[in-house]
Amino acid sequence: MNELAFFLWQGFFFAFFLLAMSNPGKNTEPFLKPITDDAILKVAKEIVIKFIEVGRLAPGNFDETFRAIYQAVRDTVKS
Repeated sequence: MNELAFFLWQGFFFAFFLLAMSNPGKNTEPFLKPITDDAILKVAKEIVIKFIEVGRLAPGNFDETFRAIYQAVRDTVKS
């Protein structure tokens, strides 16, 4: 479980880094807006892709793993 938590946090930081770098010349005002469901979906997708790349996710359990990751991301940003 500790490895899962580590990779989950690594995925969070990677996804937020990508979001921050997508607007390098702009100020931080977009980060003050509410987080959309689309943004949550993109973060969850990036985490799942990272799991697949490092071999932690098999295609057979993709559905349940994606749902768990999406739920964790949603709960984290909505709390």
